[in-house]
Amino acid sequence: MIQILVTVLMIVVVMLAIIKKFHATTVLFAVSIVALLGYSLVTGTSVMGENSTGNLFLDVFELLRQTTETQVAGNGLICMLFMGYIQMMEKLQASDLFAMYIGKVISKIKQRYLLTAMLTVLCACLKLFLGSAIVVVMLLLSILYPSLRRSGCTNATICSCLVMGTAITWGPTDGGVVATPGLAGVDLSAAEFFMSYQIIPCVCALLTIAVVGIFTSMYFDKKEAAKGKVDEEITELKDFSQVKCPKYYAILPTLPLIFVVLFSGNITSITLTTAAAVTLALCTAFVVHLLSNLKRFGEAFNEIIFFYKGMGNAVANVMFIIVAGSLMASTINMVGGMAALIEWMQTLGGGVYFLATIGAILGFVTVALTVSYMANLNIFVPFFKTIGDLTGYSTLRLAAIANASCGLGTGMAIASNTMLFLTGMCKTDAVTVLKRNIIPLLCGFIVMLVVSFIIG
Repeated sequence: MIQILVTVLMIVVVMLAIIKKFHATTVLFAVSIVALLGYSLVTGTSVMGENSTGNLFLDVFELLRQTTETQVAGNGLICMLFMGYIQMMEKLQASDLFAMYIGKVISKIKQRYLLTAMLTVLCACLKLFLGSAIVVVMLLLSILYPSLRRSGCTNATICSCLVMGTAITWGPTDGGVVATPGLAGVDLSAAEFFMSYQIIPCVCALLTIAVVGIFTSMYFDKKEAAKGKVDEEITELKDFSQVKCPKYYAILPTLPLIFVVLFSGNITSITLTTAAAVTLALCTAFVVHLLSNLKRFGEAFNEIIFFYKGMGNAVANVMFIIVAGSLMASTINMVGGMAALIEWMQTLGGGVYFLATIGAILGFVTVALTVSYMANLNIFVPFFKTIGDLTGYSTLRLAAIANASCGLGTGMAIASNTMLFLTGMCKTDAVTVLKRNIIPLLCGFIVMLVVSFIIG
């Protein structure tokens, strides 16, 4: 019981502090460090396990170093590369040019909320190729954000739709999907699991979320506008004459997406990491820029500085909030409150539909509170396997429910890397996004559950 209470206390403190406008990164670091120090003091156990420095107090800071190192080498590096590329494209006016071409297409769609629904679907579909939620939102934000804003879509709506799109965890490139059959004790490839057990419930959930999201976005935009909350305007470009770069520069902002998808392993036999693909895009764009400006070669060469400045902005504004969110997730899992709650759940009786529904709700809520999708799959998939063993219901169908429930919970995770990145880039806050997301995600959750039971 004490584990559950401590976990809830941590989550409540973080949420209240963020609602009160305390600096989110510092709040996450502070709560995590205090909780880790308390854990070490009470249990006498090192947070570093077998890799302890020999001092429980110092081990907490060694864990902080390890988390920072891991995130900087992974999501942090990708984030810096993307933001550097984005700023370079903005300074070269390539982003403006691309936005104007896209704007011609978008302008034909008179209902801007239809655009954001399409954004949710596009985001989820890209995850089939790329797997990583944060990579997908970085790509879409860098390419489509200016056009969407100029079409009248608010920051909060754009952020909400992207977060909800990433909450659909499906396809053979998703790490959780790859792990789920094995956690259920079944030898089945991720591709077979996706095609046989995931695709129908996930498509139904995605379409539900996108459609319901149209109405919730309309409601909240109107409500916030009535309260005087107006987004900072984006300067409208009147015509192409205001852009000084060549027209073919419009393709440059899409190079990261092109190379990431092309070398994802699904189209060609050659695979590249996301960081390598973005670096290739940068080098390609830089060479194009130099060849296009031979008469001012030296000046054009030095304009690479915009890329480095963008990377610096990523470190200052985004990267460490990702590190703090990861540390918070590790801390919650270490305290073990959610694991204790699941153990209690296993003592309940009831039929397969009752147990699966309660388990799915717990999976959704637990991931929303603890942030960690992958870690909680290790708890919930075996739990659903137990339900299958006791009731004779399809183990893999139940495993698919567990995966989808945990995935949808990421759309409500206030301290997830995706949420923190998007709210920072879109100049909005997590609480605003959560208010918009709760109804569409719950509707998608219910549809996923009902469809899963119907197709059995």
